[in-house]
Amino acid sequence: MNYPFCVDYFRDVNHKSAINELLAELDSNSESVTAHFDNLRHMPMGKYFEQLLLYILDKDPRFELLLTNHQIIEDKTTIGELDIILKDMKTNAIEHWEVCLKYYLQSQPSTDQRLMLGPSAKDDMDRKVRKLIGHQMKLSEHPSIKYLVGTGNIASKLFMKGQLFYHLGEQKTIAVDTNPFHDYGSWYYISEVKEILNESLRWIMLSKPDWIGTSEGYISGSLTKQEMIRHLEGHFANDHQPVLCAALKTTDKGCIEASRCFVVHDHWPRGKPPRYKK
Repeated sequence: MNYPFCVDYFRDVNHKSAINELLAELDSNSESVTAHFDNLRHMPMGKYFEQLLLYILDKDPRFELLLTNHQIIEDKTTIGELDIILKDMKTNAIEHWEVCLKYYLQSQPSTDQRLMLGPSAKDDMDRKVRKLIGHQMKLSEHPSIKYLVGTGNIASKLFMKGQLFYHLGEQKTIAVDTNPFHDYGSWYYISEVKEILNESLRWIMLSKPDWIGTSEGYISGSLTKQEMIRHLEGHFANDHQPVLCAALKTTDKGCIEASRCFVVHDHWPRGKPPRYKK
């Protein structure tokens, strides 16, 4: 998003370089990382993303975690749960981060956030942003939080990541308050994929939490265009849930992700369609 209170993880070029070195070190010694996340209970993808962020924050000397996933309770009633309060060790600033991971499909070209819909079409960008700003980001103003942190001078920030998808063939119209440099892909109806999928690329269907990050390396199970079409037709013959697909370009070092697209049923976003026929 393009709000002034949206937070960027990296504070400066040196900080970004240090974190890139940390990530490279973790990649080269991935056993402890794998063990850490294998020990976590099953959780929704948004919570999993939050745990990824917390894992790095815990190892980043620039920040000190003060509170995480803290519930605010008044008279036995839960007011809300704030995600993260941390201290910037260089500036001594105290910050409250609300963490959000979202994927939205634009149902029709418009600057209206209400037309940026979740894949299941049960939520939209406008509703989510209003909840974050109107409720979640205000939780650090509660007296109990000021008492625990030791100050009322807490800057409330939004750490929002994800991807936006636009129907191929329609004008890409950016919704109001959207970062113009956002990550984006395309979405298609199932009846369109035969004409749209690229013959020269390999394809995979992504399951959560593999929506996070990009696909690269030696990936087993990638499909040709025709194989992918058959898999998608089989999916929509029995299910109406949208499918996130990644297009892979083959290199001498394996595959790299070239693009992403959602495939939806032909009646999206209007509920469950009639059974799809090939």
